Amino acid sequence: LCVVTALTCCFLGYQRWQQQRRAEIAARYHSFHELLAAKDYRSAYAMMTPEYQQRHSLTVFSEQFDTPLPSLQPACGIWSRGDQAEVYPYSTRFLELLNGETYTLQRGADGWLFTGDTKLYLD
Repeated sequence: LCVVTALTCCFLGYQRWQQQRRAEIAARYHSFHELLAAKDYRSAYAMMTPEYQQRHSLTVFSEQFDTPLPSLQPACGIWSRGDQAEVYPYSTRFLELLNGETYTLQRGADGWLFTGDTKLYLD
């Protein structure tokens, strides 16, 4: 009984941690989306990883992200492993095939930052 209780507590703690992590990533995505929609490229650029900023100027960034990212839909896909996360802003509620881009984030000292990497899924 003690082992079952301990495993249940671990599982529930992990679930809570994952929910909190998903909320942090979703909030970061939403802020990035809002900055791009407002064409505040300088502030959005600050949300990119240092590696991205070393390889791309603010001008290149503003051209790459001239079209704002899609808004997060309910039941969107947010997956994380270690210090990497991937956001699929469209609904994944009905086990549909992915059809669109995912955006990659990396966790660093300043929280979750965008890497500039995307994956395109087509059903």
